[in-house]
Order: sequence, then structure tokens, then C-alpha cells
Amino acid sequence: MKHIIFNEKGFTLFETIAVITISSILIVTASMGIGVFFRKYQELNAYVDLQKDMVAFLNVLKYGHHIGSRSSDIEFEGITSAKEITLIRMSSVPGVSHGVEIKPPISDKYPNDFVRYYLHDGVIKMDYRHRGTDSPSAKVIFPEPGLKDRVIIEDFLISDANANNAIFAYKPDEKMCVINVDLKAKVKIRKDEYRKVHFHTIMAMKNMDRPSP
Repeated sequence: MKHIIFNEKGFTLFETIAVITISSILIVTASMGIGVFFRKYQELNAYVDLQKDMVAFLNVLKYGHHIGSRSSDIEFEGITSAKEITLIRMSSVPGVSHGVEIKPPISDKYPNDFVRYYLHDGVIKMDYRHRGTDSPSAKVIFPEPGLKDRVIIEDFLISDANANNAIFAYKPDEKMCVINVDLKAKVKIRKDEYRKVHFHTIMAMKNMDRPSP
């Protein structure tokens, strides 16, 4: 008669403790790695969101934000379509402002119409007079609502890009038609830590007598 012998030897207490200890270390290490990954992802996401929001605002400044309540009278009034550009909210630096006023291209019927983009209370706002009617209130253009609590605007500066004939030779009685735009902002990525973004660009009116720079 054959006998089948089973190995009934189990784990010792020492082996069990060792396995539990190693498993705990692996779990803690993995958790830390996942935590670091998600933190870095959130930081990078905030940084990218700030860049996207800044580019979106600069496009609004350049090409305009929709104005008007009816589809028949909606217009997009920005730097490129301006008939006239005026610096507003001047800074302490001569010739440099924290805002710009745009005269719409078609303003014969409504000569007092305007669109303004300016820095106020830590955000960039827009207000306007369209077809003789003022906007109900100033609209926040930058930063977007989802970033407002995390973003600090450090600078929004506008100046004449052709000052001292930087782009074109002097032309008597020529109005400002090309501007420098400097936008600096930072986004909070963790407690007391920020990532900064800085954009500098030049915008020009299409209706100027000069060729575009």
C-alpha cells in the first residue's frame, strides 16, 4: 500500500512578520509615488491652464470680444479692427499704461462708442459703449473664474511700440497704431509656491496708414 506524504510545514512567525513588513514598505512606497505623481500633475496642469488662459486673453485683446445682445449687431472689437487706440490708466512710468481704449472701426453714427481693456482690482476687465449704450457692468476677461483664486497678475502694461521711431520712421501727426503688450502672471502650485508666465507681444491696427510690422 502506497502512502502519500504531504509537507505540512507552515510559515514561521518570523517569516510572516517579514512578509508583512516588506508588503507594508511596498504599499507605502507605491502610495508616496502615486501622491507625488498626482501632485506634479496638478502643478503642471495649473501652469498649462495659466498659459492657455493668457493666450486666450491676448487673442481677445487683439481680435475683440463679442459685443451686442442680438445676432444682427454682434461685433468683435479689438486692436486689429480699431479706428483709434488710446492709453488709459497710466502707470508711474511715462508712456506706459495699465489699459487701452479702442475706438470701433465704424463710429460715424455712434462717435462716442468704445471698448476698454484694463487692469483693476487684480484682474483684467472689459467695459464698452456699443451703439450708444453702456455695458451693464465691467466683465472680467482674465483670469477665467476657475483660475481666479490661484492666479496673481503681476503686470499688464501697454505702450506705444513706435516710440522713438522703433518700428517706423516719424510721421507728423500720426496717431498711435502699434502697441507693446506685456503680461506677467503667476499661478499657485502649492502653498507659498508659484509658477510664472510672461508674454510680450506687439499688436497693430489694420486700419493704419503704415504696413503691418
